[in-house]
Amino acid sequence: MRRGRTFQAAGLTLAGFTAFMPFFRTPADADDTLAVYCLAPPMRSELARSAVVLGLGRHDTADRLSVNGRSLALEDWRASRPADFKRACQALYQARPEGSLPQSTSWWQKQAELLIPVLIGALLGFLPTGWRAAVDRGARDATALRTAFAEFQRSVVTFVADGGDGGGGGEVTVRRGELQRQLSLVAVIHPSWPAARGLADRLDQEPLAEPSFLGWRGASPGYRERAGKAMTTALSAYAAELDRLALALTRPVRSALRRGRA
Repeated sequence: MRRGRTFQAAGLTLAGFTAFMPFFRTPADADDTLAVYCLAPPMRSELARSAVVLGLGRHDTADRLSVNGRSLALEDWRASRPADFKRACQALYQARPEGSLPQSTSWWQKQAELLIPVLIGALLGFLPTGWRAAVDRGARDATALRTAFAEFQRSVVTFVADGGDGGGGGEVTVRRGELQRQLSLVAVIHPSWPAARGLADRLDQEPLAEPSFLGWRGASPGYRERAGKAMTTALSAYAAELDRLALALTRPVRSALRRGRA
């Protein structure tokens, strides 16, 4: 349980940082960096030329644009038409030999970039260990469950074969109790699996309940034959369902995704 909570917490933390990564960026800072670059004295005429090439204005002077018949300084053009300014400035910046737009990195983004690799490493280190532990535990529980049922089945078959004369009812009671204990353990570990609780309850119902094994002494051969046949038939159906449950125990992740069907 503790490992499961650790895995869930790490996964949620990683998902949280990933989901909020877009909010760590600051577009305004990136726009300011572009403005500083494009409005620097050596680049002003190049910015005006970029705007003319893109059809965003007409050439006026070296560092002025004519837009809709108005002569605008580049700062005024930026204020009145920010989208056009950004388009021309980005095109100019992309034409640099480096060819990359300026990126702003906030403190939060830097922390996320540091933490996400750490979290991924922790998850990759934990996953094999947690998976192996879950598989091993499931295999042990499945083996114990199958063993308990095999002993119960053997005691019932022996009782029926002896016609109840061998006094095997006590052995059946002991083996039934052990099987119920194993099923209860599975039900506690996997509370969302109704099959475990259902199989445990069926051991208290006819024809596998304890009262079914009483009264055989002195009973007619016909009664013993009918009762024995009902028990063996019930055991066959019970064995198939218990085997499905044991198989689910050996597949912890797959079974968890199909809760209620185990």
